[in-house]
Amino acid sequence: LSPGSYDITFNITSLVGCEYVNFQPNYLQVFTPPYVGFTATPQPTRVPDTEIQFESVNSTNVVDWFWLFDSIRTWELPTSPILYSSSQLTREEIIR
Repeated sequence: LSPGSYDITFNITSLVGCEYVNFQPNYLQVFTPPYVGFTATPQPTRVPDTEIQFESVNSTNVVDWFWLFDSIRTWELPTSPILYSSSQLTREEIIR
């Protein structure tokens, strides 16, 4: 459906044939899907300066954020600073 308000009509018929019709104007609201993304700075990140700033890049209809790092650290603001020690980075991550 395109974004906007939509009317709905309920038609109910009982087992014995009684009918009920109910009209509800503007009952259903459809919104534009949000655009979500993020940036990470600095690029490239170098050891030993491993603080990475993640910032959301999204449409104005995004109202909540939930960042999950390492399966344990969370952040619920549009921007989240995360510090990785060089011992937390694998050789593969350092090369990238």
